[in-house]
Amino acid sequence: MLFKQIEEVGGVVRGLETGWLQRKINESAARQQWEIEQHRRVIVGVNEFVTDGPALEIELLKIAEETEREQGQRMAEMRARFAAGGGPQQALVGVTGKASNDLSRAAKGRQRR
Repeated sequence: MLFKQIEEVGGVVRGLETGWLQRKINESAARQQWEIEQHRRVIVGVNEFVTDGPALEIELLKIAEETEREQGQRMAEMRARFAAGGGPQQALVGVTGKASNDLSRAAKGRQRR
């Protein structure tokens, strides 16, 4: 519908030149603000589910330096394999093969019942 209206006013450039596009943006913003104020549009923490208590503080997860170093090493190894020709296509072949094997085993298990 909006694209049809843009076409009817002569395109995006013409809509900008005449101010039509800016009016449409303003209308949309005003409508959204009204919907929020009337609780017709829920924004959690703004117009619904607002708490008067103190802000919730969640402790950040801290990763041990050794774990971070190990993960960095695994990423470097993976990037090296991809660079050496074992790229995403090869990874997909491995995943696809494993999934196929898992499905075959699952099907065989159901046949035994």
